[in-house]
Amino acid sequence: MYADYQRLNWQPTWHHDRQMLKGFVAYTTPALTIGVEGYINNIRNDTKATFITPPGAFAADTINTKAAGLSFYVHGNIVPNRLRFFARLDTYNPNKKIDNGTYKNYAAVSSPNGYGSGSYEATYNNTGGVASVTSTGDITSKEIFVTAGLDFTPYKNVHFMPNIWYNHYSSQMPGVSNGDYDMVWRMSFYYVFGK
Repeated sequence: MYADYQRLNWQPTWHHDRQMLKGFVAYTTPALTIGVEGYINNIRNDTKATFITPPGAFAADTINTKAAGLSFYVHGNIVPNRLRFFARLDTYNPNKKIDNGTYKNYAAVSSPNGYGSGSYEATYNNTGGVASVTSTGDITSKEIFVTAGLDFTPYKNVHFMPNIWYNHYSSQMPGVSNGDYDMVWRMSFYYVFGK
């Protein structure tokens, strides 16, 4: 288990802080390892959410952000000391507080003194039926990442690892296309020095 707390911006009229809770457990034998790790990151007063209101009204609220992630992994022997396999699945939701019945737009909050919040720098906008995201990371988009491959060791300390990376994105907002993804085929080379 792991936990931490950090004040990000602490003003008399605005309290902004982050609290993380993380856990990890694994089972390992000489031939196989299986593990899971998860976390929840609560960030107070981190997101500006615009209410769904009649045209011309611009009422907004500052809400908490609750990010969560979960990772599963496994690696083991196919041929001991020669060929191994590995696989990992990560799920990530940068904001579990999305409420499509109450809010229509989400943006990262800046502090009263003009500094960024230090969390998720993104803006989601659904104005006039046109949905768009401007960001370096969308605070309304969930992700699933998968990697899997083989680890071939032809000589001691030399590893050739053909593998794939797959990253799937899905928005939590209405009117945004779901199912976008990136896939990369890779060949990794790894050499262990000094052993």
